[in-house]
Amino acid sequence: MSKKKISVKDYVKFWKNLHPGIRPFPCFLRFWEGKIKEILKKNKNPKALVLGVTPEIRDLLAKYKIRTVCLDNSHLMIKTMGYLIKIKNPKEKIIKGDWFKMPFKDNTFDFVISDAPQDNFLFSLWHKFFNNIFKVLKPNGYLMLGVISFKGYKQGISLNQYIKLYRQNPKLIKKQDWKIFYLIKVASHPYFYNKKKKMGDWTKVDQELKKLWRKGKITEQEFNDLKTISNEMGISLSCQWPWHTLKEIISIFRKNNFQVLGYQED
Repeated sequence: MSKKKISVKDYVKFWKNLHPGIRPFPCFLRFWEGKIKEILKKNKNPKALVLGVTPEIRDLLAKYKIRTVCLDNSHLMIKTMGYLIKIKNPKEKIIKGDWFKMPFKDNTFDFVISDAPQDNFLFSLWHKFFNNIFKVLKPNGYLMLGVISFKGYKQGISLNQYIKLYRQNPKLIKKQDWKIFYLIKVASHPYFYNKKKKMGDWTKVDQELKKLWRKGKITEQEFNDLKTISNEMGISLSCQWPWHTLKEIISIFRKNNFQVLGYQED
């Protein structure tokens, strides 16, 4: 159960095997592209900030030759995603840096775009995060985000259901994107969802799985297959994820001075 060191080659393979939901949904990309076309009608030379180095977003901006700055604090992600972009953007610049200490002047960007960046940290930091974005956006600038919304407890499954699904088809659950999909459903269950903090708690999922393993209810192999995957691939599923309904998410944006102009559900 020690941490696994990940090579760039491993991470490239890992990312290629992920499906929409972990990578940006095609409908998100189409929605963002429509907004980018609207921006280009008003401004022939906009400047964009990408939070992260998501290849699909960078390809979209490269398609329209948009001046782009990507901000990410992971050397592994920066190097890996460079192998996955399909369109070279000569107007793109990548900066290794912190989203909470953005190295930009106020009113720098015409739009900020990212796929679920807020899901990488605790809800208590959301206000600071969105306030930082608001500062670097120009007046009347745009924020385009992918979000994962909580659809209520009907979406959730119990730990026993999770184990049963695994035993019925262990190869399916071992696939990283399906594993994350089912972990999201487990974390939506009332036992693991912290209603006060509005967080799905994967730490608690791991703790409960470990108890079952020690009691002999599941094997060590089953425990290793079912536990969260952050230590395997370095993505932020090690503790808790902010979990909100779409209505709550829209309310959070509005409280942080953003006017919600539209959204696309999938």
